[in-house]
Amino acid sequence: LEQVPSQIGDPLLRTSEITDGAEVGNLLDIAWQPVIPGYDDKAILLVLDDRNQVFRYDPRVEGPSKLDLMGSESFGKLTQIESFTGRLYMADSGNGQLLRYPAGRYAEAPPDNWFAAPMSLDEMRSMRIDGDVWMLMRDGRVMRFNSGEQDAFSLDNNVGLMREPVDFVVGDGTNPFIYV
Repeated sequence: LEQVPSQIGDPLLRTSEITDGAEVGNLLDIAWQPVIPGYDDKAILLVLDDRNQVFRYDPRVEGPSKLDLMGSESFGKLTQIESFTGRLYMADSGNGQLLRYPAGRYAEAPPDNWFAAPMSLDEMRSMRIDGDVWMLMRDGRVMRFNSGEQDAFSLDNNVGLMREPVDFVVGDGTNPFIYV
C-alpha cells in the first residue's frame, strides 16, 4: 500500500510571485499538456492567470516558467485554458472567441479564431474538449460546438433545473455521460 507522506502540498505558483520576469496574477484555470512528439518530450501543467499569462510547470526538471504565446498582445480577457491533441485552446471572453494554437508551436504561430463568428463567453463557467468543444454556462446550459459552429444539444430534462453549476466533465467513448 502506497501512501502520501504528507497531505500538505508544496505551492507550484503563487499570486504576486515573479516568474521569468512576470508577476503572477490571480490564478484562473489549469490544463494538462501531454507529451507532443517532435515539440515537447515531457508532459507539463499549464496555468492561466487573470493577466492573460500562461505559466508552465514541469515537476521533474524546470519548475514554473512563463510560456511565450504569439499574438498575446491581442488577447482580450482570457478565462479558460484546455489542451487537446497537443493543441492549446483558450477562451477569450474579451474578444468573444476561442483561440486555438497549433500543436507545440505556441511561440511561433498565432492562434486561429475557432468560432465562425464571435460569441458571448461572459457566462461560461467551464470548458471541455473531446473533439467537440463543450461549454457549461452559469445558468446550467451545456453547449456543444463542432468545427466552430454550435450543434443542437440539450441535457436530459429528467435531472431538473441546475442552479449555480460549478464544473463538469464530458465522458469519453467508453463513458458517454456528462457529469455536472
